[in-house]
Amino acid sequence: DMNNCLTKCVASVVGGAAMGMVFGPIFSSSFLSSSIDHDQTATFKQKVVAGWKDMYKAGLRMAKTFAVVGLVYSATECTIEKARGAHDYKNGLYAGCVAGGILGASGGPASAAVGCAGFAAFSLGIDYFMTDTDPRDFMIKDKDLNQMLIREKEENLFKAYERQAELLDEIDIDTLGLTPEQLEELDRIIEAEKKE
Repeated sequence: DMNNCLTKCVASVVGGAAMGMVFGPIFSSSFLSSSIDHDQTATFKQKVVAGWKDMYKAGLRMAKTFAVVGLVYSATECTIEKARGAHDYKNGLYAGCVAGGILGASGGPASAAVGCAGFAAFSLGIDYFMTDTDPRDFMIKDKDLNQMLIREKEENLFKAYERQAELLDEIDIDTLGLTPEQLEELDRIIEAEKKE
């Protein structure tokens, strides 16, 4: 329902922002080297304060990015789940692709494609490690179902051909009033069909 979607979106935004605040400072270049480090007149305290400020800004930047990713992913997954009417690994796969594509879109089509593939794979991995069901089991079931449907269609097609052949056998050619040329043409067509 809508409340569940809203809860998911809010949780994703909050969780994403929290992760950004943790990972932003860790992966920021200011953690390793700050511009104030090169200032010979700055005291140790000033360098520490400047470093913390830079790390805080990096955390905020990454928190915003992660929050947006979480919102896009969860909203997309919820929309896809409602549209498909199914709760399985494909929802996360498609949502991951959309979120990754949107994030990478600013870098051009190639970047969007890489983002799509990367986030889809990441989502599949999360489903694998965080749920009781293995997405590969669903993939095998989907493959088996597709093969079963193909076999069923082939059988139906074969039955239709057999019925068509029976109907042709029931036709009395003499009652059709065909000319000798038409009969020759019909024989030629039948022979050509047999060769195929």
